[in-house]
Amino acid sequence: QVRTFLEGKYGWEKVKYTVIQRDAAGRAFKVIGTALSIQREKEMELRYNEQLNNRQVLIARAKGYCKLDVTNNKVLEVANVGVGFNVQVNSSADVLLRAMKARVAVESKKSEKDIAFLCSGLLQAFHQGNTHWEFEILYAFTPLDKTWVNAVLDILENPTTGQIEAYLSLLDIQKQKQTELQYQVHLEEALIKAEKASMAKGNFLSMMSHEIRTPMNVIIGFTDLALDECKDKVITEYLKKINFSSKLLLGL
Repeated sequence: QVRTFLEGKYGWEKVKYTVIQRDAAGRAFKVIGTALSIQREKEMELRYNEQLNNRQVLIARAKGYCKLDVTNNKVLEVANVGVGFNVQVNSSADVLLRAMKARVAVESKKSEKDIAFLCSGLLQAFHQGNTHWEFEILYAFTPLDKTWVNAVLDILENPTTGQIEAYLSLLDIQKQKQTELQYQVHLEEALIKAEKASMAKGNFLSMMSHEIRTPMNVIIGFTDLALDECKDKVITEYLKKINFSSKLLLGL
């Protein structure tokens, strides 16, 4: 494999030489060389290696992890996915996925379908272009240890073997979930307080509206009578202002 530079572009080629004639001493002196572009394969290999590097960073943070050969339904690597698992390397990947599904708590039932894939489902998803999932589940590493985790699933094609591989990492988000639950509780408490305050305000205004309306009607009525009888211009002006303000307050 060689890297070439043709027409202003770098590319990868696979070069093969075939001896077609040798001399009396057995040394090759006539050969045929062929070159085949492997640029696409090299690009796939580069992307695969980049994804693997990203996965290694993720795995280092993961509480549990497994690597599956989806094409052949085999477990390639498995670590800390739960106590009591009798799963070995090269055993059935579907058996592991079913066992992990059984560890998903009912509190996160709506996410269960995401981890319930078997190898046939993962293979189909890959060919449909679905190669990455992230979902939150309450996962029982032991019967007494239920932990909220962010399950990260990636499906990659190994450019060397052509096999489809799946990587599943379980990232501990228990503290984050507890913070979210506490925030939700505080939010609900604040909402209840706001509703009570709004109800109290409504009751107060309703009561005050009734209590104010009766005397204001009296004030307006007597002011109208006074205006009819009053001849003093200054007092008339005062009465008009009282009348106007009273009607304005009554309309609130």
